[in-house]
Amino acid sequence: MAARWFASGRQALAFLLATALPRGARVLCPAAICASVPAALAAAGAKPVFYAQDLALNPVWEGMPEGDALLLVHPLGRLLQVPPLSGLTLIEDFTQTLLNRRPRLGLGLGFASLRKLLPVPDGGVAVGALPPGPEPVDDPSPFVRMRMANDPAAEDMLDAWSGPPEPIWRETLSRLRSLDHAALRRARRQRYRVIEQMTLNLHGVRRYWPALPDGVAPLAVPVLCRNRHDLRRRLVAAGIRAEPYWPVLPESRAAASAQLRLLVGTLLLIPCDPSIPLERLRGALDNIRVPH
Repeated sequence: MAARWFASGRQALAFLLATALPRGARVLCPAAICASVPAALAAAGAKPVFYAQDLALNPVWEGMPEGDALLLVHPLGRLLQVPPLSGLTLIEDFTQTLLNRRPRLGLGLGFASLRKLLPVPDGGVAVGALPPGPEPVDDPSPFVRMRMANDPAAEDMLDAWSGPPEPIWRETLSRLRSLDHAALRRARRQRYRVIEQMTLNLHGVRRYWPALPDGVAPLAVPVLCRNRHDLRRRLVAAGIRAEPYWPVLPESRAAASAQLRLLVGTLLLIPCDPSIPLERLRGALDNIRVPH
């Protein structure tokens, strides 16, 4: 199985779709989805068709619409189980399972955004029986330079991408080869437990998972918030990139139940990145603790 390297996960997905599926293919996507996925589909000439999810963020298999391929996103590092598929090409987004003890489900086609979970400045990977992708480059792209300078406009630059897919920085590949995956997984699990304890006494906040699934290297601590905007504002003010869970986009709203829309409207991801100073995180959360 070949691995092809790109500057971002969305570019890896676009390359995979453009080479593995005919133009105009209907790709089944979850109702709650990162906006970069439809953007990648559009760049590859594919059409998103949205399917329902339950409140555990599993696909609702009954009543699944017709399509040519199924995009399966393993939510927050938890591996989803897939029944036998007939006539559908399975494409897995394994971004959040990269560091798991059992990282994936025996991929045929898959892709990941490396920079979301790994300590690298750029990078996406597509895997499968694919033609060669672009060669790595020696100099960092403008996006990478902005990211390394902590320029918030870097994400806007990435969002404006419309193809063709760009190559990964060669230094990123060197960093990937030197990573200790087991150590990174342990560090993320330890950070998860620390943040989980920090959030126990927060007003209007409760954890989404009853327990951290075994073997998962968590991207973030998912919490349900009565006032997500206030908590996120405090974290961002402390320099911590807390993100809402993937939204229900206007075009996917018809596939989402009212309960799912309510869930994703209250779900916030507090990052488990071990490089974030704990004192900075503690200071942001201490400001909204309930007085005893």
